[in-house]
Amino acid sequence: MLGRASKLVLVGAIVVASGCVGARAPARSGTGAPGLSGANPFAPTTLRIEPITRIEPENGGARIELHIELTDRFGDDVKAIGILRAQLLRVGADLDPAGAARVANWEIDLSDPEVNASYYDPVTRTYRASLTGAPAWAAQPGSGGRPLIRASFLPSGPGAPEGIVLSDEYAPPR
Repeated sequence: MLGRASKLVLVGAIVVASGCVGARAPARSGTGAPGLSGANPFAPTTLRIEPITRIEPENGGARIELHIELTDRFGDDVKAIGILRAQLLRVGADLDPAGAARVANWEIDLSDPEVNASYYDPVTRTYRASLTGAPAWAAQPGSGGRPLIRASFLPSGPGAPEGIVLSDEYAPPR
């Protein structure tokens, strides 16, 4: 037979456990654009170039390992159909993008689900693109000018918001 104290502990454990069974974490507040909930409430609303993005020397030039994250209006990671564009710019010491010179461009069509899935990295929950053909100076500290990566995503397909372009810029550390 259980004593009074043991019964209270047992009842408390049952109450706590039963509360956890159906519990759900509250939704994260997001920066969703108003009016997007009509067609697809989980359409991407933000693009972020992740800081794991890096530029590495390769065959006399450089390669950009670009990682982008798409999130919906609730702040959750999402996959999406569309076009991913990336640019490498060379900026001066002041890092003012207004005076930047565009050096290289890449475009990846993520409209095909198989191609889209091949770019998605489930470990980092980002789209990962290996962009080759960047100039060598981009991977060399002190080479005059600094690299700035600009990425944009144009969602397409069923439920995608029309006229929306998501973008971000990232200056890799040297």
